[in-house]
Amino acid sequence: MNRKIKYQKLLVLSIKAKGGKLLTPYVRSDVKVSVKCKQDHIFSCTPKSIKSGKWCSECPIQKKINAKNIIEKKGGELLSKYSRETTIIRVRCGRGHIFKTTQKKVLLRKWCPMCSGSRGEIECSVYLNSKGIEFFKEVKGKNLEKIDIHKVDIKNRRFDFYVPSHNLLIEYDGRQHFSDIKFYNGTPFKERQKIDKDKTIVALECGYNVLRIDNNSSHVIRRILGKTLELIKLDINSSNLYITSERYSYLDHNNKMVYVQSKF
Repeated sequence: MNRKIKYQKLLVLSIKAKGGKLLTPYVRSDVKVSVKCKQDHIFSCTPKSIKSGKWCSECPIQKKINAKNIIEKKGGELLSKYSRETTIIRVRCGRGHIFKTTQKKVLLRKWCPMCSGSRGEIECSVYLNSKGIEFFKEVKGKNLEKIDIHKVDIKNRRFDFYVPSHNLLIEYDGRQHFSDIKFYNGTPFKERQKIDKDKTIVALECGYNVLRIDNNSSHVIRRILGKTLELIKLDINSSNLYITSERYSYLDHNNKMVYVQSKF
């Protein structure tokens, strides 16, 4: 029997065993073939990769395998079992940080929030994790229960952190929030400050505490967070704006502003 025919028959049997169907002829072990899986997804891969276990990336089981492989390749470890791609899972990254994510986010190559982002954001994440305080990152206004969408529209604006236990929204503000940086490719300076003001005022009016940390305070963020959480406990029935610098005068907020000193 011709070797090529023999390998094609073996490939057909291997694909059939998984409920699939070979759509294009076998050429070589390293040349891709088209395959239809049991769920009618059509995909391409090499016979060699099929032999090593690769299969349809659209199928739930394969997605789960792919996500696990990505986690392990990044030096991480999956810490929880799950059945759906949108189920919240716990993962430990290679640096030992434990974070919450979903299979879907892992497949999109979204990784440990404490290993990415600005120094200030990393410091916030590390501190809250060290104290066992639950928090959420990059939370949109529309996902916060108290935000009134009939006020100034911030439902699609993101807050850096949300800490439910202290009804607290945290923003870490880089240099672009305080000066017109010419090389900053983003929203114009005055508009950035207006967005800051709108987000802050609406959040306060809806009953949230807001902590804004300026970039000059990144080296003492843990102490700032600790102090702010203490102050919130002492004034639990109020919603206050906590700031780390007089640079926030542009917020022009009439209600109570609490200055959390960055030097203790």
